[in-house]
Amino acid sequence: MDQLSSEGSIGFQASESSSFSEFLTNPSRSWWVYLVLLTTGAELLLVDYGPSNPFSVLFRQVLGLALLGFLPGYSTFRVVFPQSELTILERIVLSIFLSLLVSIISGTILGSVLLFKATTTVIVLTGFTFVMTLVASYRSFALSKAERRLQLSS
Repeated sequence: MDQLSSEGSIGFQASESSSFSEFLTNPSRSWWVYLVLLTTGAELLLVDYGPSNPFSVLFRQVLGLALLGFLPGYSTFRVVFPQSELTILERIVLSIFLSLLVSIISGTILGSVLLFKATTTVIVLTGFTFVMTLVASYRSFALSKAERRLQLSS
């Protein structure tokens, strides 16, 4: 294949996204966006409707731990470092630290205005995570687009 490509008879191009909507519809590049949005949305629904089934309660607790202790920090991490060279352990630790920081700050703010309830906390953390995830996905798209321009110009 390399010989055919070097002769010019076959050209290989990577199918890169030319728009942000194409980037979001490409599951190989944006799977994490859908995973984060689905997890936070499911937790919001489970907290708001308060299931009584023991399996649903356990599922709600697991999603709650993810929302409280990992997802806001992961989304914030992806905003700050769209394509990081850090190891997976460093990413996990930084995501947990940032999530705890976001959770403490949002809890402090909600407590100071007397709105510190489970539903309100989940709404605030879900909103924060949604916004950070969309900003992070756009930053990843913009960075990949800029890298593609650099490759074409050189």
